[in-house]
Amino acid sequence: MTNFDFHRLLFPAEFERFCLDILKICEPELEFKTSGEWADNGIDLLCTTENRNIIGQCKRYNPNNYNSLKQSLKKEAKKCKKEDPERYILFTSVTLGVTQFKEIVDLFEGYLKKSDIIDSEKLNEFLRDDKNYSHIFKSHSKLLVPNFKAVELALDKVVHRKYYQKTAYFLHEIEAKHRLFHHTVQLPSLIQQLEEN
Repeated sequence: MTNFDFHRLLFPAEFERFCLDILKICEPELEFKTSGEWADNGIDLLCTTENRNIIGQCKRYNPNNYNSLKQSLKKEAKKCKKEDPERYILFTSVTLGVTQFKEIVDLFEGYLKKSDIIDSEKLNEFLRDDKNYSHIFKSHSKLLVPNFKAVELALDKVVHRKYYQKTAYFLHEIEAKHRLFHHTVQLPSLIQQLEEN
């Protein structure tokens, strides 16, 4: 099972576009647009469907740095309350635990439901759904780069198998013989000890 590290693989604008594409599949009855790299006042994704006030935010953070994400979300929660949307959707490259989901929902005080938080685990779950989401890779091929490397390495091992085997055997021989060798600097003192005893 592949788990993509969205923080490492996508730049902020790419992650935002990726989230928009996921949202279009999840919410087919709604139209959304992205603000791109311009100042967005806390609105990365905006619903353009008439009479719907839905905004979204995409937070691409190191998966191991929940504290930075939380600090950023405290500021976003204030912006959200000023905008007063009917619904708020949050995408993040961080995988969240039960406690963290609760903390984030509490930060947004009624604007954000747990089901509208899409973390890294949920994004990966979407991508494992070949029927509905497989075409996402066409638009976001950078996600496949690490997998190409793995395929390339595996192919290289098959094509050059005899060289890998020879090298492995040679390294094993060196390791076995290495125990028989000692630093020559120590030899005179060892000989002296042998002669004395």
